[in-house]
Parts: sequence; C-alpha cells; structure tokens
Amino acid sequence: AIPDTAFEAKLVQLGIDTDGLINGQLLTADALGVTSLDVSGTFSNPGNIQSLVGIDSFVNLQSLSCNYNQLSSLDVSANTALTYLHCGFNQLSTLDISANTALASLYCTNNQLSTLDVSANTVLINLHCNINQLSTLDVSANTALNELYCSSNQLSTLDISANTALTYLWCYNNQLTTLDVSANTALAYLRCNNNQLTELNVKNGNNTNVTTSDFYAQGNPNLSCIQVDSVPYSVANWTNIDNTVSFSEDCSFTAIPDTAFEAKLVQLGIDTDGLINGQLLTADALGVTSLDVSGT
Repeated sequence: AIPDTAFEAKLVQLGIDTDGLINGQLLTADALGVTSLDVSGTFSNPGNIQSLVGIDSFVNLQSLSCNYNQLSSLDVSANTALTYLHCGFNQLSTLDISANTALASLYCTNNQLSTLDVSANTVLINLHCNINQLSTLDVSANTALNELYCSSNQLSTLDISANTALTYLWCYNNQLTTLDVSANTALAYLRCNNNQLTELNVKNGNNTNVTTSDFYAQGNPNLSCIQVDSVPYSVANWTNIDNTVSFSEDCSFTAIPDTAFEAKLVQLGIDTDGLINGQLLTADALGVTSLDVSGT
C-alpha cells in the first residue's frame, strides 16, 4: 500500500512503480529491487509528499533522499540496510532510525525535531541535525563521528568526549554554557559562536590545524578565557572572538570574592580578563612575584 498519491506519482515518474498507475499500491517486487531512492523536491520547487508509508517494503534500500517535502513523521526502522538518509527541509517532529545500525550519514536539517535518538547508529560518520528544536543530544555511542552539525537548536549541554574522530563541529546558536573539545584531537573546524559559554577548552594538541576562518567563538558575552595549546598561535590566528576574551594554556580560576581586591588586581593588570566577576585566572596569579594592593 502507498496511500500518499504524491509519493506514488514520484515512484511512477522514476519508473519504480511498473504498473504506471496511481492506484494506491506498488508491487512488492518493484520495492525489493530498489537500493537507492530519491523523492526529494527542491528549494524552489518543493514536493508535496506528506507520508512515506510503504517505505518499509523497500527492505534493500541503502540510500534514501526525501528532503524538501511536507513529511511530519518518518519511520525507517524496517530499512535495516540503510546507510544514507537525507530527510532535511520537511516538518518532521518524529524520526525513527532505531534499527538502522548500518547508517553512516544522517541529514535531518531544518525540521521540527525535539528529540533525536542516534544511540543505535554506532557507525554514524556524518550527523547534520541543525535547525531543529533539540534540547538534548547524546552522541556518546557514535564514536566514529567525523561531522557534527547541531547548530540552531536549544542545546544547553554537549558532551563530545567520546567522539575522538570528530573533525567538524558546528554548534553555534544554542544555549551551551560549557564546551570541552580537549579529547577531540582531530578537530579542525569549530563554530561555537552565539551561545552562553562561560568555559571553552580547545586545548587538544591540534590547534595549529585550525585557521582563522575555521574558528568562531564570538557572541559569548560571559566568556573570558579560552584554554588553548599555544597563546601566541591563537592570538595571531583566532580573531573571531569577543573583545573580553583572552587565551591561556590554563583557564582554571581562583575565586576572588572581595570586589575591591579584584578591582585592584584589574587596575594593576594582573586580572587579565579586566572584569569584576569574582574570579581570577590561576595562571595570572602564578605569574605574580610581587603584589602591592595598599591604600595610602
């Protein structure tokens, strides 16, 4: 059964539905012969497929593209051979990929997903789930992940410590308060701008492979220190930061609860972030051999 007439019309157009009729059904033999299926619309000419019911009969399907349509839900749990899924630019609020253990590439950009379970997709290499409504994202099982694009969601935390093969990380336009990429030793592209970061650790031994155009961390007004491999390299190459941010090889802090004391440290140039925020970089303190905060 193929209840969606727009879906069936596309199958007829592609020569897959061999009876050539829009009659709500497809020969199962026709479905079994398909390994790659593209029923996508385009940006300028979107499709009007609202349901892919019947896709479960395409059990040999390895690649499915259905982007730029009007899908609100998609269940490909029966398509266990699927390695590539592109379902972006729809209206998806649910996506079931729980049985697709062979899935290597998932592109579900620009939908309405509030949850996304990729725990079963242990060989996933590319995950593009940006422009959705995700408040959490667990990628701890996706240890082969090379690309993670999760920007423009509602993420407040993101743990990528298990994703040591990660090369691309775009997590901008979220609500992240901390981000630690110290375990991501292959990382070459990082965009974490426009979050609420107070801590950013980029000290992973690979900073010299990240160029000016590959590093964006501005739009984090509460961030004062970025922990890096080399301060001179970062100062010379990473200019896409806020004016209040400094680089350090150690961004651990010492609490300075007395505002007058901290103000004096700022005045003396010791508190290098220049802010009265109740903390001092421990590295700043370690560099001091003589200190005079006397009045007169």
